[in-house]
Amino acid sequence: MNITTKGLIEQISKLNLDVKFESIEIKLVNGKFIVLKVIFDKNSYLKGITQAYLKSNHTNNANQNGENRKRSKKFDKQIEGVLGEIAVLEYLKKFITVESKGGCALKLERHDDTRTDEFKSSKNEFDIKIINSNNKEFIIEARASLNYKTIFDENTLKTFDTIGKYKNPIKQFESDSDFYIRPLFQLKNPNKELNIKNISLLNMILDDDVELYLTGGVSFDLINKKGYDTNFNQENAKYKAIKIIDGLDMVQLTNLIRKTVCSNND
Repeated sequence: MNITTKGLIEQISKLNLDVKFESIEIKLVNGKFIVLKVIFDKNSYLKGITQAYLKSNHTNNANQNGENRKRSKKFDKQIEGVLGEIAVLEYLKKFITVESKGGCALKLERHDDTRTDEFKSSKNEFDIKIINSNNKEFIIEARASLNYKTIFDENTLKTFDTIGKYKNPIKQFESDSDFYIRPLFQLKNPNKELNIKNISLLNMILDDDVELYLTGGVSFDLINKKGYDTNFNQENAKYKAIKIIDGLDMVQLTNLIRKTVCSNND
């Protein structure tokens, strides 16, 4: 039986997800940094990979540096981004909206779950939106990447950034977000030989070679106060960024999001 793109999107949106989280303590020279390991169920992968496939039909052929990409590369980057967003959405459900855990009643909306354009348009896109009982909206941005070179430790937190607002020749404008959260895919065995030019996150997932972590994040105010401008070696690009370790760990971030969105929920 053939199914239309619209029908496929509707079926995927009805999947019940069962994402679990494990608190992991990263030891620092001076203290500790708490991250969350994400444990996806099969439905999460099914939803994420399907949405990534559909999105890759319509995303730009050029990467952030303006270089043309094969469809397979676009698909792989979409898997990275979509699974990162799904992890953040499920984290918000479990840690921010549950009153017994210090949260409050909220409406959560992930754009890819509610859009009606079949992923064809980038107009008015956002990652995740929190809407409280006063109809005040808070935008969450999640930008993921892969660490395949080193083990996950303090140096990882010092090396990788939480990425805020950016622009390049392809994307000239981006709205501010209230919070930026950093998902990071981590290769389980960094000593494993890889074909660097043909790294495939999908293959790593299928071979159980990679794990996903929510490493922390920042508020809009924090990244603008403590962050820095960089182009990440991409010509004509400009990013606002902050090293993960200079931001908030997942305990601190959770407390800040709760305080911010729930205090406006009266």
